[in-house]
Amino acid sequence: MASLLIDHIDDHTFTQLDKMAGNSGESPTQLVRFLLAASLYHSHKMSFQAAAALSGLGFDGFKKRLREDFSTGYVIAAEVVEEDLHTAQQLSKYS
Repeated sequence: MASLLIDHIDDHTFTQLDKMAGNSGESPTQLVRFLLAASLYHSHKMSFQAAAALSGLGFDGFKKRLREDFSTGYVIAAEVVEEDLHTAQQLSKYS
């Protein structure tokens, strides 16, 4: 997927979205819903489940589309990984 940088919305932006939607075989509305949901999810403003619902693709469809367009599925914050590793280390002391 081509990248689309939006620092302000104008007619050129809408033309770009129309072209991107045409190339993907979907309506501009469907494309915008996906891009909005993906951006809110990637910026940690929305849970995966909520973003999947907003996208209109459902849980599995949203995950698949993220992988296709952004080479990511679920995003796990570094803090969560570090906390899990610490917990695993603490638990391994007792085994």
